[in-house]
Amino acid sequence: MRRGRWISGTYPCAVSTPDQPPEPLDPPMTPFAVAGLAAWALLGLVLLPFRGTLVAHGHGWWLWMCLAGVGGGVAGLIVMRRHDANRRRRRAEAAPAEDPAGEIPAEGLPTEDRAGQTSAEGLPTEDRAEEDRAR
Repeated sequence: MRRGRWISGTYPCAVSTPDQPPEPLDPPMTPFAVAGLAAWALLGLVLLPFRGTLVAHGHGWWLWMCLAGVGGGVAGLIVMRRHDANRRRRRAEAAPAEDPAGEIPAEGLPTEDRAGQTSAEGLPTEDRAEEDRAR
């Protein structure tokens, strides 16, 4: 018997495929950029007192690497803040179009009177007549 050979056939249990693929994750990215920036800055501050020892052993570039990490973190923070602003804008634009309950708001819908006639303002014709008499 060979080890690792492929056995053709069906799965022992049914594998279902979803009707719709799941929505991609879209978390706020600014905290990730801040965490990376803080990590590089903290590492640079920890290594700063050992600068002489690092240079003596040929590892002086470690401090420069931390400085480059902080610079990259600042650039990443700027980009991620823009990304999050666009994300909030996209969600705000999509929110009115989506109604999770599937309900139609009652405001602005025309109402019908007993005869089934509707006024231009959305008021039943009888109510409109009463408003005209009240003026």
